[in-house]
Amino acid sequence: MSNDPSVELFKEAVMHDLQPPREKDAWDKFAILGRIIGLVMFAVLIGYAGKVVESSVARDERTLRYIEVAVGILHTDRRASPHPDCANGPSM
Repeated sequence: MSNDPSVELFKEAVMHDLQPPREKDAWDKFAILGRIIGLVMFAVLIGYAGKVVESSVARDERTLRYIEVAVGILHTDRRASPHPDCANGPSM
């Protein structure tokens, strides 16, 4: 018998490989389930964030369009109005 530490390490590694794998306990199953739930929640949160950003952009575009319409109305000449009552302002 040799006292070589590398031989002893080799024997331990071989014995470890020959042991049957341990059964999964509740914590192992919980870890797997946690990863799956985490991935699903991550996808849901990314989708929700995209919807919030898209909604914000649409709201800003709508506000800009209302401002453009208002500025266009303010720049029109009321005297050039096709309606005769509006050409001279309100009648009294």
